Amino acid sequence: MPYSIALFDADNTLLDFTRAEHDALCACLAARGLDNSEETVSAYSAINDGHWKRLERGETTRDRLKVERFADYFATVGYNGDPVLMARDYESTLGRQTHLLEGALELIQRLYAKCRLYIVTNGITAVQKSRFGACPLAPYFEHCFISVQVGCAKPEERLFDGVAAAI
Repeated sequence: MPYSIALFDADNTLLDFTRAEHDALCACLAARGLDNSEETVSAYSAINDGHWKRLERGETTRDRLKVERFADYFATVGYNGDPVLMARDYESTLGRQTHLLEGALELIQRLYAKCRLYIVTNGITAVQKSRFGACPLAPYFEHCFISVQVGCAKPEERLFDGVAAAI
């Protein structure tokens, strides 16, 4: 029996989030005259990963995560900048990164003629809407479900129940 609906994650499934995150961070660091070497990016990534793990455990909120990861990073590298401003600049810059993974467009074009396509993603709403809305895949998808808007995150069953009800 052929499928009539296909759900896709966005980040590192269709869109190259690793590259997007790297490019956005490097641009924001360079704009502040800070080192954006691979060593520096790795240090930030470790801090960022820790904050996302805290979020998954319910120990912080998305709003706190957005700022505190940069506050911790600035403390680590000895930079006396404004983490709130950095968080805003980073989110805006990340939202403009629309790099596709190899073969993603061709896959979606083939599936588009055969079934209804939807994105189901975690992440920050403004970033996900901006990135996905600007990428060449957007016209092929009926809707992009963002976990924050649905009220729970992947892989919670409630998220997929909400998506199924909406479809």
